Amino acid sequence: VSAGVNFTNGVAEVADGPALAYFRTAGYGIEEIGDATAGDGPKPPSSRDPKPVWVAYAIAQGVPADRAEAANKAGIPALIEQVKAELEAEAAASTSTQSGDNGAPADTTKEGQS
Repeated sequence: VSAGVNFTNGVAEVADGPALAYFRTAGYGIEEIGDATAGDGPKPPSSRDPKPVWVAYAIAQGVPADRAEAANKAGIPALIEQVKAELEAEAAASTSTQSGDNGAPADTTKEGQS
C-alpha cells in the first residue's frame, strides 16, 4: 500500500487525482489505460492524506515544487489559490503588453505635417 492505494504484483489502477499526482512526482512508472476524459481535474486530497500527496497535488495545480515542499500541509490549499492568482495576474499583464497598449497616446501626426 502506498498513498492509500493497494498494489498487486507491483501494479495498481488509479483514477486521476492526488494519488496519481503523487506517484508521478515520486517517479513511479505510469501507463495510461482506456480513454482519459478531461473533467474538472484531479480532486483535492483528503485532510487525512499525508503531506507528500498534498505536495504532489499542489505541483499538479501549477505550484512550483520548492514552494509546495516548503509549505506545511494545512497551508497548501491557500498556496494553490495564491499561485493561481499570481499566474492569472501574469497572464493578464502579458496579454496587455502583447496588445501594444502601453498607455502612451497614439501618434496622430501625418507625414509632412508639423
